[in-house]
Amino acid sequence: MRHRNFSNSDSWKVHEVPMYKSANGLAFDEISTTGLGPCIGIAFAFEGVGYLLHEPSLSQNPEPLEKLLEYACRNIPASERAAIRPVLAGGALNCAEDTEMARDCRGDHGPLPNDEIPKDRRVCVESLIAKGFGTPHERWCLGQSQSLHLDVKRSWVRVVTESADGESVEEELFAR
Repeated sequence: MRHRNFSNSDSWKVHEVPMYKSANGLAFDEISTTGLGPCIGIAFAFEGVGYLLHEPSLSQNPEPLEKLLEYACRNIPASERAAIRPVLAGGALNCAEDTEMARDCRGDHGPLPNDEIPKDRRVCVESLIAKGFGTPHERWCLGQSQSLHLDVKRSWVRVVTESADGESVEEELFAR
């Protein structure tokens, strides 16, 4: 499926970022990640370079976020960061419950303490603001899962939220 803010070109290059990974760079038109339930996703771009992270438990292991932000801050002048509003997604609270939907959402991650996901959310927001970025677009998952699709050149992020019954809602945000 193609969307109005994303290229309809056959030469469009997409890089999929799996869980426990981050991506940044110039080689792709779009960087995306899927399966954001309790995991946190962060996406933003600056001057044609995209940054995307898909990680669980950032409050217990902030190193992946710190590395992404360290790289971004080396490449984005401090004077430009306030204009960048990263998009945050995932962090589904319903994945901490002991229900069938929550078990599907968690996959192999096992049970999550009820207070871990809100801490993960806070770590993301506070870390971004501490590095001088603008107020993030917080689009936390209220469904079964989410995906993030970053159009690197235009700094647009499409957030797709899927519910347990298969319905999906899409929202496009400007992350610059």
